[in-house]
Amino acid sequence: MQELYNALMRGETIYKDGNAIGQCAPTALMLRAARTLKQLSDINTTNGTLINQLQSREQEWLKNIEITEAKIEKLHAQLNEIIQKGYSVDEVIKNLEDLPPVMAEPKSSVETQAEVMDKPATYTATAAKTEYNMFK
Repeated sequence: MQELYNALMRGETIYKDGNAIGQCAPTALMLRAARTLKQLSDINTTNGTLINQLQSREQEWLKNIEITEAKIEKLHAQLNEIIQKGYSVDEVIKNLEDLPPVMAEPKSSVETQAEVMDKPATYTATAAKTEYNMFK
């Protein structure tokens, strides 16, 4: 895709008898097509990044669901064992409410779409030009 962009930005080379005899400047249409192609390429790159992050987030959630389901099964087995031993369920619940939480909530390591969009990925044709001051 980069080669096509470069070819559009260069313009056309005129050949006669197999030898290059001149270079024509790119037309306005070629420049518009090159800019559009560059913008679409940047959008595609950003979308790929977002898809990878969403897949990573989904894997995190599935892992958390599996852990939570295992905890529920373990607590259910413990509750059945307590009931079989003849303890009062109300007494057990009161004792459980006094206990500290078992595990803190996991922090997500996946960036949000807004965080990805705020990062400058690459230069786009519509981006503002930066002035450089050599006396800084």
